[in-house]
Amino acid sequence: MAAGSHALERRSAARVAALFAAGLAISLVMLARCQVARDALSLLTRGWLLAEQGIWVPVGNLAASTTGGFLPGGLTALLVGAPLLVWQDHRAPVVLVLASHVLAYVLLDRLVGRTCGRRARVLFAVLYWLSPWRLYQSAWLDNSNYVFLPSCITAPSCSCSPRRCSGYAATGSRTGEASGWASPSRSPR
Repeated sequence: MAAGSHALERRSAARVAALFAAGLAISLVMLARCQVARDALSLLTRGWLLAEQGIWVPVGNLAASTTGGFLPGGLTALLVGAPLLVWQDHRAPVVLVLASHVLAYVLLDRLVGRTCGRRARVLFAVLYWLSPWRLYQSAWLDNSNYVFLPSCITAPSCSCSPRRCSGYAATGSRTGEASGWASPSRSPR
């Protein structure tokens, strides 16, 4: 029985690897064909200023509100400008976006495998990694496309208590408890 279970897990891991490769290939094709429009022009302007002239623009895009003004954008200028120092192409910052999506997937995949079982990884690869929304977000430049990695870093804090976890997961859980969002008396499943 253990041999059958081991073979099933190997097939599951092979399926996850194939789904990951398919999603990465689709993302790379979309990245190669990405175009620049709207907010990406504004982000690239700030990135080019930093990469070419050393001018760091601490404000972001115009706010889409009735009060006007600018969104904070200093970090975005760095995230767009740094890849342009390496490769002077409008797709360079998008490569960083895709790399952050890959890292986010790897971290979340490990969490799903630990908490839900190895077979759940296949479903996760289909629903998350091959999601048309994620594929679209990985292939163009916008502020919202950088959110995947910071979001997945907070996920482990939702699945463990500070008494049981270590590292950044426990830090996130303690932060939630201090702010009142998490109850220290509730034990995880």
